[in-house]
Amino acid sequence: MYSLFVKEIRAFLSSRLAIVVALAFQLLSVWFLWISPFSNTIVSAGVADWYPFLAWIPLPLLFVCAVLSLQAFAEEKQQGTFETLFSLPIASVQIVLAKYYAAILCLLFMLIPSLFQLLLIAYLSTSTIPPDFGVFVISFVGIFLCGSSYISLGMFTSLYTKNIWIAFLFSLLIMGFFAQSVIGNWGVNAHLLSFNRGVLAFDDVVYFLNIIMITLVLITFKLKPKVVK
Repeated sequence: MYSLFVKEIRAFLSSRLAIVVALAFQLLSVWFLWISPFSNTIVSAGVADWYPFLAWIPLPLLFVCAVLSLQAFAEEKQQGTFETLFSLPIASVQIVLAKYYAAILCLLFMLIPSLFQLLLIAYLSTSTIPPDFGVFVISFVGIFLCGSSYISLGMFTSLYTKNIWIAFLFSLLIMGFFAQSVIGNWGVNAHLLSFNRGVLAFDDVVYFLNIIMITLVLITFKLKPKVVK
């Protein structure tokens, strides 16, 4: 399992698409937080605040997670290496977890540079009341849980096609469906709002963990028949 995990990390690091998306994400975070003339930024509002970042991040997070989940199975099928996964001396659940852990670790690496902007925000703040870093940390946890949920959904989608672009589009559709509050509080965005307010609610955490666990179980059961063959 560890060797597969390392292989996935190396594949992400050598993927031009993943690198381009990571750089684009960081540039967009700088744009929306400091520069954009179309929204309230730190410069235009004159207030050192984290909320412009929280307002725009749900949309690009969809694209980042869709790209990260392509590596799981769709790209393996396209390259003709999908069947070799089952020659490894590990169970199907270990294959799934190795790929999932690698993807969320790469997501974490993409998000961490954004945290350095917190230090700059705190440095620029002229308010007598210091920035509430507790809110920032809880918001970051919510964003990471949201992204981890999206990746699990994208991995599930990538099982059903060998074309990475079709997998990318289907992943965006499924993630977009879960992002909206279609029925009450079932949407991802509705649960992400609590984190953005600095509220760490038990039901919101359970909501994201349920999506992750249920989706990973479905992926594992989908792979099991292939392992038996």
